[in-house]
Amino acid sequence: MFSDSNPLLAILFKLIAPLLPAVFQYFGIWLLACFVLQAWFGWKLLGLISDSIAIRILGTGLFVFAPPMLWRLRCHLSLSGHFLIVAALYLVLVPELKRRRLVWGALLTTTSMVNAYLFVMVGSLWVADLAGKTIKRKLSLRRMAIELITIVLVTGITCWQAGYFSVSDGLIGGGYGFIRLNLLSIFDCCGPHSGNWSYVLKDIPEAEGDYEGFNFLGLGVIFLLVCALPKMIAGSFGLKEKIRRFPVLLVVLAGLTVFAVSNRVGFGSFVFEYPLPALVLRAANVFRSSGRMFWPVFYVILFVVI
Repeated sequence: MFSDSNPLLAILFKLIAPLLPAVFQYFGIWLLACFVLQAWFGWKLLGLISDSIAIRILGTGLFVFAPPMLWRLRCHLSLSGHFLIVAALYLVLVPELKRRRLVWGALLTTTSMVNAYLFVMVGSLWVADLAGKTIKRKLSLRRMAIELITIVLVTGITCWQAGYFSVSDGLIGGGYGFIRLNLLSIFDCCGPHSGNWSYVLKDIPEAEGDYEGFNFLGLGVIFLLVCALPKMIAGSFGLKEKIRRFPVLLVVLAGLTVFAVSNRVGFGSFVFEYPLPALVLRAANVFRSSGRMFWPVFYVILFVVI
């Protein structure tokens, strides 16, 4: 887990290691799967709001060419698995989910074997769905408790086998508040280490560590956002009513955003910092690359704009 080796495929191919050549890697297979599954779950998600083949194809293209996903092709290849986040959003938003324990259990178990950051994001969306359904009495307390206990046990065993608990010292590093999300990141086409992603838009000055918070929407999506804002403000398609259907999801997304921004709030090159208790800061440093935690919010923005 801590070597960026993608335990899901590392363990799978270890079983047939004697049949493989001495020089072998599985990240080509992994990246192909990431693109195919990103398209598939993007298509499924957009099917919740439109029956138009054209809209779903064009919208799926925006999911497949999402800059935060594409940027991961240069490093930390396991983090290219954004399809896991899109799949979790689909499970949260789909009106009727059959065999939810099995489906959520499979998704969380798979994600736990890919990357810890993705696991936290998908796990947060599962908690939002579980709590939201329980509050609205779509799930009884008994069913909620069974699902919670079952999935925690199964994913706990999976995490143990993937090596999450093999490191006792050195798990917590410094850096929370440095490798963060800048408040202007969705409009910032380039930055430290992320390159230039637009021929039209100009760079927004930012801090050195903001590259992990790279969440550029792309000029096309920004254009769609500008077109959609008047209808959002006018309430012509009932966005407020739709938001009220998922209050817990909204709280979780807000929490992920606050964590991603960190206690060193960056607005372009301007930084405002507020202190955190040592215990909180120590816990936050486990996931010090906090800018990544905005990815579920990124895809929700994309979905809402479409």
